[in-house]
Amino acid sequence: MSNSAQFQQVSSRRYIEAMPDGYVVAKIDFSDTFNSLRRDLMLRSVAEKVPEIYRFCHLSYNQPSVLKFENRMILSQEGPHQGDPLGPLLFCLSIHPDLVQLKSELVAGYMDDLTLGSPTDVVAADIDHITAREKQTGLHINAAKCEIISHSPALRVSQFSNFIFMAPHESELLGAPLFTGSKMDAALASRYAELNTAINRLSLLSPHDA
Repeated sequence: MSNSAQFQQVSSRRYIEAMPDGYVVAKIDFSDTFNSLRRDLMLRSVAEKVPEIYRFCHLSYNQPSVLKFENRMILSQEGPHQGDPLGPLLFCLSIHPDLVQLKSELVAGYMDDLTLGSPTDVVAADIDHITAREKQTGLHINAAKCEIISHSPALRVSQFSNFIFMAPHESELLGAPLFTGSKMDAALASRYAELNTAINRLSLLSPHDA
């Protein structure tokens, strides 16, 4: 995990630990994120922030990309190319202006993983802002995979109606549990099983490769 990811995880854990009643933390999931981002937004963002590479990016993304599968041909018109080393930069440049406009006390973005924390009404308003920008960004919130972390399960807020409720001790960020308890125990047991499987398979390799 990179230093920035570690910082986000620690900051979010501390925020959730001290979160009073009436506050929530929302983990936002987007549908098919990297294939949905609008390319005109990508190019404008590069022109504004990193004009030195604009011509290169314009050459790569000004026209639809041709994807071939057997005798079929598909025109790819949204998002960075899969495997493009510039893809993460193009994505982050494109969404950063929207992130800085959000009003939540906690705004932690790591690529397409977005975490918001604040009083319930502030987080709800930020979700409305993100939703209102869907046509401009191409990004659509996938409510069925979003999570709301709160001490109270009785949240009657329309923006969270389809979110998955998580108690703080059940929460995780970037795949890692934030607190000790059953969630942490399950995660450690899963990692132990994976390592045990890998160790057993090492005997099938030559000593040098192993």
